[in-house]
Formats: sequence, structure tokens, C-alpha cells
Amino acid sequence: MKVLRASVSVWVAGLLLTAGCNDVHPQIRYRDGLANYQRGDLTAAMADFQSAYHGQQGDANTCYWLGRCYLDLSRKDAAGNSTVAAMTYADKAIFYFDSAIQAQPSHTLAIDGKSEALRLKGDYQGATRTAQEVGSQLSPTANILLTKARAYAAGGDMDMALITYRQAVVAEPTNPIALEAYGRALLVAGDRDKALEYLQKAYEIKPTVAVLDTLHQYGAVPEQAPNGGLRPVPLPKDLPQPGEQPRK
Repeated sequence: MKVLRASVSVWVAGLLLTAGCNDVHPQIRYRDGLANYQRGDLTAAMADFQSAYHGQQGDANTCYWLGRCYLDLSRKDAAGNSTVAAMTYADKAIFYFDSAIQAQPSHTLAIDGKSEALRLKGDYQGATRTAQEVGSQLSPTANILLTKARAYAAGGDMDMALITYRQAVVAEPTNPIALEAYGRALLVAGDRDKALEYLQKAYEIKPTVAVLDTLHQYGAVPEQAPNGGLRPVPLPKDLPQPGEQPRK
């Protein structure tokens, strides 16, 4: 244990020396930023991430977290009807998300964050375009395709949203998140039977209260759905039974 502590101390000292006597190494500032963000201290987190950014501007994760902080501020001001401030923070969030994507094109969290910031600004076409342009450079994983599908849906293009949700399911046919998202999109489109089929698959892989509740609402639990070819829905003890309130 003493050897381990000594090694850690040497590592920290090395970082401090690398950055200089009066500055803290960007990796330490980044770590402190994460800790402050998790504690809910957004002001301190932003100060730490800014310090890390100035010490290492090409770091994708630092850029992402700065974008995330500004996005949080934009959400807060938008909810409080401070439109001008919300738009300003959204612009700053987009700048840092763009920096993260430029450094790491496969940074799906930054892609999703940029799309949300654009939606906060009312730029639904930009949100869709972001998903299209960035997604075209990446392998078709379910996570990336889901990001694109959400952007299409936010822009009102449900046809492309359904196609992209379907692609996510094809890319990862056992991914319960992709199956549920496609099922819910089909419900919005009015294709009830097909929607319940995919929601059923999602539930069988990963039972959740939300999916069970939707199946119940649409008559897909065994005793209420004699037709439609759906297999019986298992009801684990830790999930609410039909007609009961979800357990806390």
C-alpha cells in the first residue's frame, strides 16, 4: 500500500512539474471538473474544464464536458423564459461540441449534444443535418443511428426517422433500446401491431416498467390480448402487475 501511495504521489508530482510550478496539469483539472459536475457545482466544474481546455485544447472529452455545461445552462434559461441567454449558451455549447467532434468524429455524446443544442435554438434542420453529416462518417452502430433518428423526428421527418430507427434495429437486433425506440416510433406512426411486436422483443430482452406499461395500455398483456400472436409477457415480482401503481 505504501508503495502504491508513493507511486501515485510521484505521478501527481510529475504532472505538476510537466505543467509548471504555478499551473495544475490539465488532466487534474479535468478530473476535478468531473467531480464538481457530479456534485452539481456547475460553476466550479466549468472553471476546471476551462482550465483543462486551455492546457490541452485538442482533448475531445474536455470539449464535450464544456459543451455539456453550456447546454445545461441553456436548458435552465430556456425553462425560465430567458430566451436570449439560452440562445447564447446554446451557441457556446455547439462550439465545444463541434470541437469534440472534430477531435474525435465518433464521439456520439458530442453529436447528440450538438443536436439538442440546435433544437433548443429552433434549428431542427441543422439538428437533422448534423446527424446526417457526422453519421455518414461512422460505422452504423445502433447508438449513432438512434441519434440520427431522433434528429429526423425532431425535425418532423417521421419517414426518415422510421427508416433510421429500423436501421438501428438491423445493426443491433438484440439491443433493447433500439427495439423500444423503433416500437415507440411505430406507435406514433399508427402501426400498432408492428409496434407492439418490437416492444415485446425489447421487453423480453430487458424487462422495464415503462415498456410493460405501454404493452398493458395497448392490450398486449396475455389476459387482455388473446389475438395478435404476442407471446405471454413475464411479470417479474419487482415490476408492477397490470392495474397496480409502479413500486418505488
